[in-house]
Amino acid sequence: APGWSPPLLSRSVLCPVRCLPPRMQSRSGLIAAQAEKRRRGGACERRAHGAGAGCALQSGAAFPYWRYVLRKSARLSIASCSSDDHWEKRLTNEQKETYAQNISGEYPGQYIIIYKNKDCKEWINEEGRRVTEAHSETFNGVQVDVSNNKMLHVFFQDFPVSLITKVVDADEELSHALAEASPQAITARYGFDYDTDYSHIKWAFIPNVMLLQLNYSGAEHHIRVEFDNNSQYYTFTEDELKQPRAFRPLAENGIVLQLKSIYDGPTLIQQFGSEGNYMHIIFKAE
Repeated sequence: APGWSPPLLSRSVLCPVRCLPPRMQSRSGLIAAQAEKRRRGGACERRAHGAGAGCALQSGAAFPYWRYVLRKSARLSIASCSSDDHWEKRLTNEQKETYAQNISGEYPGQYIIIYKNKDCKEWINEEGRRVTEAHSETFNGVQVDVSNNKMLHVFFQDFPVSLITKVVDADEELSHALAEASPQAITARYGFDYDTDYSHIKWAFIPNVMLLQLNYSGAEHHIRVEFDNNSQYYTFTEDELKQPRAFRPLAENGIVLQLKSIYDGPTLIQQFGSEGNYMHIIFKAE
């Protein structure tokens, strides 16, 4: 790391025991040897430093391999610590706070919900491509609320949970219960980061799990509905994020999430995706 200096290793710990006189190879002798070494001014150390070959080599002993590995690994560690090859620019806390404040607010708009179920037909067109029919429904009078840096959340208000019944066919009783469910907010946590070339700021969100308590089949069921952002992110310029209500242009183009799966407690009931039923939710600001 810049400005960091590694601790100096004493050369005496690198001097093999074999270079010492026999009386210094016992524990008691080692204490005496240290005193002797201080008295003589560290002759063994000076010898290693001056010759650059190590005390053991001067006495004719073979240099221990493990000591060589230790010294080598220490050099590599120090080199990798001071390398700037993996330097990465990051947004400051002040930047994140400013950007979050400028996108925060209430944004009225509409949901455009596109979904496919077993009623949708598929066919091959004249170009030999598979075409899949899909349904589309629009819900007006809704809004998305974006919080500031204190919460870092997006709230897709008044999502029509009852529409999920259109794609749930793995559990008929659950499907009927969903049809009676009231609108709920889809919540998601968001964050900022630099784009790969540092010329734009990335904004992305991760939807939270929606929890529902539904009564059917004579019992209460704890339903978990999971959504996904399909690994999408959106980009701003730094100048755009310095403007108030900076979220509006993005919301006017549309923010997309999709239904991922539904659980009854820990039990997976159904997954959704391109191979079967699916539901895409698009919010567009007015």
